[in-house]
Amino acid sequence: MPHETEFVDYITDRDRIRVIFTLDRGVPEQIVVQLECEIQGRWRAARRYDNRHGYVHLHVKPWDEANDRTTRMAVGDLRHAIVVLIDDLMLNWQTVRARLEDDLRMGHYDA
Repeated sequence: MPHETEFVDYITDRDRIRVIFTLDRGVPEQIVVQLECEIQGRWRAARRYDNRHGYVHLHVKPWDEANDRTTRMAVGDLRHAIVVLIDDLMLNWQTVRARLEDDLRMGHYDA
């Protein structure tokens, strides 16, 4: 039976990475690696990687369902993918946060 694990790693007090994965016999089946930013008193998804459609992909604008697009990612096996995707968010969180803030200022947000 698959077992879900979730943890949050704070980058700052207003920026964090949430990781959720489901293991079946020690092997990842489902993964979500997401940068979340607290802006205007709310935590918002700023970038999300997951494999909910059978392959690892990036949600470029998870805060804006109407304009969010996915990009397929080549990251190898899911164990390796989790590490690679966390590293990507750790390196790029400031740029991703700035993009989210810009979009929010322009009124682009679905929820």
